[in-house]
Amino acid sequence: MLISFHVTHSSLGASRMADAKDSLNRNGRSMISSMDGLNGYVLLSTCNRFEIYADVVDKEEGITALSEFGKRTIGTDRGWFIISGMDSIKQLFRVVSGLDSIVLGEDQIQGQVRDAYIAAQEEEHSSNMIAYLFERALFVGKRVRNETDLNAGILSVGSASVVLAERGLGSLENLTASVIGAGEMSRLIVKHLSDKRLGSIIVCNRTLSRAVELANTVDGEAVGIEELPSVISRSDVVFVATNARTHIITEDTLSMCRDGRHILLVDISAPRNVSDNVMKIPGIELFSMEEIGLMTESTLSKRRGEKETAESIIRSELDRLETEQMESMANAVISGMARKASAIREKELTMALNKLNNGADPYTVMEDMSKSLVSKIMADSFENLKFASHRGQRELCEAATYIFGVDKKCIPRIE
Repeated sequence: MLISFHVTHSSLGASRMADAKDSLNRNGRSMISSMDGLNGYVLLSTCNRFEIYADVVDKEEGITALSEFGKRTIGTDRGWFIISGMDSIKQLFRVVSGLDSIVLGEDQIQGQVRDAYIAAQEEEHSSNMIAYLFERALFVGKRVRNETDLNAGILSVGSASVVLAERGLGSLENLTASVIGAGEMSRLIVKHLSDKRLGSIIVCNRTLSRAVELANTVDGEAVGIEELPSVISRSDVVFVATNARTHIITEDTLSMCRDGRHILLVDISAPRNVSDNVMKIPGIELFSMEEIGLMTESTLSKRRGEKETAESIIRSELDRLETEQMESMANAVISGMARKASAIREKELTMALNKLNNGADPYTVMEDMSKSLVSKIMADSFENLKFASHRGQRELCEAATYIFGVDKKCIPRIE
């Protein structure tokens, strides 16, 4: 049985999501790996969501465990939610297609889902069901992107922040850009800056080794966070994307590094890392997630028609999956019935051959075997139908007439 646990930017809010992420990641893996009756799971953690897709033996026990986890990490105000079955599959399909992202249609999420699934396989906590559903989800995501223009234009917060900076400065060519932070969002920003013909790129981070690793991808410069004032003073545009819980750039910070030049700050951290009081300083311009939201709204309006097409693709894939599951269930029952009948046939055939070898009359042996086959193959069905009839389960008896091709009129009706 598939159940899933979700905390997202829409269920909890972007700011609280950032605050809760450390606790979710720290406690989530140990909780899920110790859950009783767990066949497999995938843990998906990004800047804007934390999700667990779990294949469990007992649905209610699994939901109870995930509920307790949600209460411990988030609280009882339902900033998290748990769903199951086809609802979980639909959520996964919508996520991988970019329909549940801050920026509608973003491409990054498909790679993140793929990476989470691959990690589950490599760490050996996937299952046949998990593998089947995630392979289907990745197929659905690819189909949405191939058959719609949902991902046309601005595709992520990272790319949106770079476009916003370009609009604010006219061009980034030959300018100096600094990126504060070296996490997932910073990597996206650096990626989108790489083809802007900048004069230089500086990566500033608390852990210098991570700054070096990211800066090396674009032949940039890496510095520690203690050099932040110097970095700002050398920059034309500063992208801020850290996990800090407080402001790291304030009016006082800028007063130490100002030389009167125009500096554009783009803060996409959650919670925000740049204080509003920096706007008091002449020449300082600040963009945040609010401006990015307004900018992407124009792109969103163009994509709404594509969104309906994408939703239609997901509905068709869910219908097909449900049909396959029903057929699979029937095939499993048929296979079980065939194995049972075959075992009875083999036993009766062995007994009949023994009788023939001992000189018994062939006609009598064949007649006895045929009667025994019918009796033993149908024995459980007859017994179960009698039990159902005694309990007044008319619908089960009517189903049996359909399955065995018997005229439904044979069932007496009391008017």
